[in-house]
Amino acid sequence: MKKIFTLLALIVAFTINAQVQHSGTTNSGSNASAIGYYTTATAYGAFASGRDTEATGDYSQALGYKAKANGLASVALNNLCLLYTSPSPRDS
Repeated sequence: MKKIFTLLALIVAFTINAQVQHSGTTNSGSNASAIGYYTTATAYGAFASGRDTEATGDYSQALGYKAKANGLASVALNNLCLLYTSPSPRDS
């Protein structure tokens, strides 16, 4: 989980007013990023990615499906699919 938050922090840190629009994407916050389908990032430093996600609090991050992050520095994760591969016995 720590790796995910580190990745998100790097994405937000290196992204300035980025908008990858598919359909209905809104990016109106300063230094905000909205990526996906009907995503909204409207606060300072907000990041929204996925489908129907909203990041409306300053420095908030919303990821997944219908995730809503509206508090200061809040993180919302909903219906995420995380890929995890365990080491194979053949790797030893």
